[in-house]
Amino acid sequence: MVGKLLKHDFIALGRILLPTGIGVLVFALLSSLSTRISGGDASLLEMLLTSVFGIGVTAIFLLSYVLCVKHFYDSLFSRQGYLTLALPVTPMQLLLSKTVVSFVAMVFSCLVAVGALEIFGLVNGIELVGTIVSSIVSLFVENQIMGGWLIYLLVYFPISAVCSLFFIFACVAAGQLVNKYRLLLSAGIFILGNWVWNLLTGLLNDLIVAWLSSMEIGTAAPYLLVTFWLLESLILGAVSVFFVCYILKNKVNLQ
Repeated sequence: MVGKLLKHDFIALGRILLPTGIGVLVFALLSSLSTRISGGDASLLEMLLTSVFGIGVTAIFLLSYVLCVKHFYDSLFSRQGYLTLALPVTPMQLLLSKTVVSFVAMVFSCLVAVGALEIFGLVNGIELVGTIVSSIVSLFVENQIMGGWLIYLLVYFPISAVCSLFFIFACVAAGQLVNKYRLLLSAGIFILGNWVWNLLTGLLNDLIVAWLSSMEIGTAAPYLLVTFWLLESLILGAVSVFFVCYILKNKVNLQ
């Protein structure tokens, strides 16, 4: 049943996100070709294609988030929720399915953006991705401490992104506690909750940085700092998961 959930969720998001990603890549190719052909002399067509390309790269990130949140709401808290919540699956399985598909959607949008930039660069004789990868490899070879810290940081970002998704879904679920203006309440909770969380973690991180500085632990400091960031994200994610599962099990009101 979980496999069927994933299949349905992938189809629901893919039917919009996949054509959008292909469109961004096509505009990247057209824009780069127009730049190459014009030889640097800007034309109206070139400026238009470049503008659409730039907007598309930015928009696909926003679109992936909007689609993920909309799909989460529609499939669980709209009329479609009657069918979804009647399936023989647990709230945790529902949440994990939405999260997995949403994370894949965000990774897809990142790959499209990187691919678009690479297409634009290659057509104009610039290898962007290869240059970045070689720089990271060189950094790791020449300075294993900095390279190791960079790899550790790259591990942190996906985990933090998943925990952020849990938080967004928790804000959407919180809107079910009232009968009217649910989406407006969800947006307000997200804005307020995000502000409070950033304020608290900002103060805590200042204390952690001061403590690490006083400890004089040298090269281990960056690792410990990112570890504290990771713990903060995991706490936020765990609380959000518990809240969403509680709402799905006890407080869903589809009226």
